[in-house]
Amino acid sequence: MWYLACSALAAAVNLVVGFALVSGLGFTSGTRYPVAVGVGYCAGMAVNFLLNRRFTFQGNDRTRIQQGRSFLIVALSGLLLTSVIASLVRNLFSSVLPAILPAGATSPLLSAETFGQVVAIGVVSIYSFAGHRYMTFNRGIRSQLLKIVKSGTVKNADD
Repeated sequence: MWYLACSALAAAVNLVVGFALVSGLGFTSGTRYPVAVGVGYCAGMAVNFLLNRRFTFQGNDRTRIQQGRSFLIVALSGLLLTSVIASLVRNLFSSVLPAILPAGATSPLLSAETFGQVVAIGVVSIYSFAGHRYMTFNRGIRSQLLKIVKSGTVKNADD
C-alpha cells in the first residue's frame, strides 16, 4: 500500500511537470515532446526514490549509494520505456482523439500528449515496482543476475 501511495505522488509530480512543459512551454513537437516526458519522469523519479526508500522498502542492509545505483538503472530503463510508449500512444491518438471528442472540446487535458503520458506512466509503473522490489531495495541487480546464472534456469530442449 505504501508503494502505491508513494508512486502515485511521484506519478503526479511526473505528470504535472510534463504537463507544464507541454501545455505551458509548448513542448509538443516530435523532438521536444519526449524531452518534456523525460524531464517529468526525472522529477517523479527523485520523489519516487526518496519516498519509497523511506516508507516502503526500509530495513535493507544496502547503502543509500548502492540502492541509488540500482534505482538509477531501473529508473533510466523505465524512462526509455516511458518515452517510447508515450510517443507511440501520442502518435496513435493524435489523429483519433479529434475524431472521437465532441466538436470544440479542446483542452490540454484532452490532448494526445497528455493521454500518451498517462498511459506510459501506468504501464511503466508495473515494471518499476518489480524492478525496485526485486533489485533496488533488495540485494541489487548483480545479485539477482548471479542468482539466475547459478540456478541454471536455462535448460536444453532435450531435458
